[in-house]
Amino acid sequence: MRIRAYGWALGLAVAGLFLVGCGDDDCVRPHDDMAPAIPQYVYSITADQMIILRWTGSSEPDLAGYKILRSEPNDEYFAVLDVIYVDDYLNSPDELITEWEYVDAPVDNGVYWEYAVLAFDYDGNESEASDIYGRVIDIARPEGFNVRIDSGELLNAFDFSEERKVSGSSIDADIAVVYDMPLDALFVEAANPNYVEIQDFGFTDGLDDLDYAPADGWSGVGWAELIEGHSYVVRRFGESGPNYGKFRVIDMGSRWIRIDWAYQTVPGERQYKRVVTRSTTTLNEEQRRYPKSAAQGSE
Repeated sequence: MRIRAYGWALGLAVAGLFLVGCGDDDCVRPHDDMAPAIPQYVYSITADQMIILRWTGSSEPDLAGYKILRSEPNDEYFAVLDVIYVDDYLNSPDELITEWEYVDAPVDNGVYWEYAVLAFDYDGNESEASDIYGRVIDIARPEGFNVRIDSGELLNAFDFSEERKVSGSSIDADIAVVYDMPLDALFVEAANPNYVEIQDFGFTDGLDDLDYAPADGWSGVGWAELIEGHSYVVRRFGESGPNYGKFRVIDMGSRWIRIDWAYQTVPGERQYKRVVTRSTTTLNEEQRRYPKSAAQGSE
């Protein structure tokens, strides 16, 4: 296994016809000038100091690999971030890799990056970059797991921007966990209702299900009942605009909860999905510039 600091890739294989022709070492394959198809359905997933790219694999029998391209959104050109060689991920020549994944890590949280993918074959023919179908721009953000907050303790609130528990009376508190004795129930409150809004997103299988903060639906009373398995959205207003956070109740007792959480540090940015992956790395290549297409839109 070869490990690099910049990123790693994963191919998910299924049985299928990938290579055709004779299997002898002395078999001569004819040269061609036909480029592979442009990679399809390229999209990104947001994580903590990590951005994950996924796309649908090509099926050309002479496909050699993919180049991962990255730039700052305002740059005119992409640079080659990494190269994936298909043969490195085949267990046999009779496999077809249908889904590819590349993990760009570590990256700084709060920094925008634009990505594209192109395919190349054994004769050196290259497809156009995937940004011809639309731009893929992403930004990493912090997250945390298994944080216990007890309504009966002094630190019964949470500050997403500082990633720590605080007192519910603190000006920095975003959410506070409160026990209602007459109802015998736990509630989450906007610790500072003049600055913070919350809403119950409902039951989710995981925090990843809440991948984009909604623009409306905020609680009119500033609180919501805490329910195990539910995810919640938090919006805090500041001088530069709102920041969005989320958390999911993964466990709870009569007066405490445990949560997983994520927080987008860029004001106004509502994307904060996370996916855990395992993968292996690929070879790097000398830097080469690719002009961006005129494609519009973002995934």
